[in-house]
Amino acid sequence: MDPAFARDLDGFSSRVLSLTNKVLGLVSTADKKSSRGKGKAKLESQDDIVDNFHSFIVDSMDQLLERTDICLDEYLGRIKPPAITVNPTVQPSKKKAVTRGYTEPVVQHAAHLQKPQLSFKRKVENNESPWYPSLPHKYNAQVPLGHIYHDTDADPNEIATHPYRYEITHISYPERMFESVVTSPPKDFSETPFTWVATPDDLQSMLSKLRQVTEIAVDLEHHSYRSYAGFLCLMQISTRGEDFMVDTLALRDELVELNEIFTNPKIVKVFHGAESDIVWLQQDFNIYVVNLFDTFHASKALEFPRHGLSNLLEMYCDFTPDKRYQLADWRIRPLPQEMLDYARSDTHFLLYIYDNLRNALLDRAQSRAQSPSSGSPPPASIGNPAHALIKQVLSRSEETSLRTYQKEDYDAEGGSGSNGWDTLARKWNKGALLAGGPGVGVAGLQRAVYRAVHKWRETVAREDDESTR
Repeated sequence: MDPAFARDLDGFSSRVLSLTNKVLGLVSTADKKSSRGKGKAKLESQDDIVDNFHSFIVDSMDQLLERTDICLDEYLGRIKPPAITVNPTVQPSKKKAVTRGYTEPVVQHAAHLQKPQLSFKRKVENNESPWYPSLPHKYNAQVPLGHIYHDTDADPNEIATHPYRYEITHISYPERMFESVVTSPPKDFSETPFTWVATPDDLQSMLSKLRQVTEIAVDLEHHSYRSYAGFLCLMQISTRGEDFMVDTLALRDELVELNEIFTNPKIVKVFHGAESDIVWLQQDFNIYVVNLFDTFHASKALEFPRHGLSNLLEMYCDFTPDKRYQLADWRIRPLPQEMLDYARSDTHFLLYIYDNLRNALLDRAQSRAQSPSSGSPPPASIGNPAHALIKQVLSRSEETSLRTYQKEDYDAEGGSGSNGWDTLARKWNKGALLAGGPGVGVAGLQRAVYRAVHKWRETVAREDDESTR
């Protein structure tokens, strides 16, 4: 290595170490609890920057930002007592109680846990070969498995890798989805049956119940901190009378059977913000969704000022979810009661929200159709004008359901992509390292070293199934 370049690297490393310790000192001053009685945290060497930067700096900043968010909500009056009672958890005496607005680091990133993916029957493959669905059986098929439906507007890659494209684009929605309903708020947690699903027998019991209903609410909890591509840790499913929580780590290879329910066009699947959920279900379980109603798209169609699930919970249920667990590590087993309650709230109220949104969409569309100022009438293809907004939401939900999981290739030459070396250089405003720069001299050497180190990091992350974060 060039001696001058080596000296520069040593100088930069020392500066980073000094700045990092200054930040840790400020964090300890702002929140003495962050040290947890062990004295002020400090990085001792340059190696500590690599080994402990995330756990010391990133986690500490996440906690401070989360506390700031909660304090602002309290000051602005956004946090209210929940309308639905959630049973309080009795803390064991030897455990430190979680203070308001602060999540213990062990809950955020449980470094002591063995990686669950080491126990997966189907080993994680982080190579660059294309991914294709692997369905042992195509439930609710209108065309056979392997049939390629040619849609001129679709990406050819998505056509080849989405076995339910035809079923989604040719769905006949149940008439009840276009009818107003008298809403009935969900019962308290304490009055609603709750089932933890962790064995094949548990799964079959849940499936027998889901076959009897006409709509379900679904949400997922994902982990990406100790995995290259990430994986699902938990699936929440609620009917109108029961809440289920599926241990997707224990049932990873059995959950493809949920396609019987998830692809049934007569059963409405209610998600909120399903863009990532749809892809994760394919990636981990080969699960597809036919008849999706995404409440995020409904909130957009109704032109709400905010579109998050927390906003809908506050608006329709007078319920404020505990934001402390947004960054929780969902690999933990057994899950603490507080995390179970947080996850449960994501679907427990969602069918009630779905009913209210459906009524609002019908009312808004009917009002527009009857208003003299509404302009030209809706096209004949819409049919009943009162159904226009619901059909708009369903159309956008179809687009979400048609998303496909695709591996991202590593662009060694151009550095493009979300994890590319050129993308990272642009993020940190490192002009000398960008693609297209000079290939000679010190700048050229720096870029060559940077690209080689970035490629090495990518290779190791794939082999060890670790995140590049």
